[in-house]
Amino acid sequence: MVAIGWVIREKKKIETGYKRKRCPALVFGCPPGQALNARILGAFELLCNGQADRIVVSGRGEASHARQILIDKGVNADQIKLETEARNTLENLLFASSLLDGGPFWAVSDRWHLPRISAIARTLNMDAIPHPVDRVQTRTGYARQIVREGLSVTHRWANRDVLL
Repeated sequence: MVAIGWVIREKKKIETGYKRKRCPALVFGCPPGQALNARILGAFELLCNGQADRIVVSGRGEASHARQILIDKGVNADQIKLETEARNTLENLLFASSLLDGGPFWAVSDRWHLPRISAIARTLNMDAIPHPVDRVQTRTGYARQIVREGLSVTHRWANRDVLL
């Protein structure tokens, strides 16, 4: 319960006033579907609004899928960078770091995933600016997402993982 409370508290911090900067948008991969499409659209909007200078998509199987969707939307292929080895949030950040030029970047993911992303990024001395994306979910899906993030935080704490 403490971990779920932490996720909820951190989520509220994310939803309040971050200054908008022009920097890369890092899309955190997930299986192709509604969640990935929402993340791709979020990064696309940042690019179209002039808040992102390029889009970096991280994830083992989904990066090339996301690239094609972005190209179909009219994004220049030179503005899309791919990281194709990551299997989890930590690897997304570690493996994509060389594509982010060491400066601030937009972390584009589901609202409930962003507290964990922000915590890991801080530990890695990375400047992640949370950009939450929303998608239509059932109550069950919404609850499942909260519990999943809470369990992930609990797992890291229980294993004394230095990244959280």
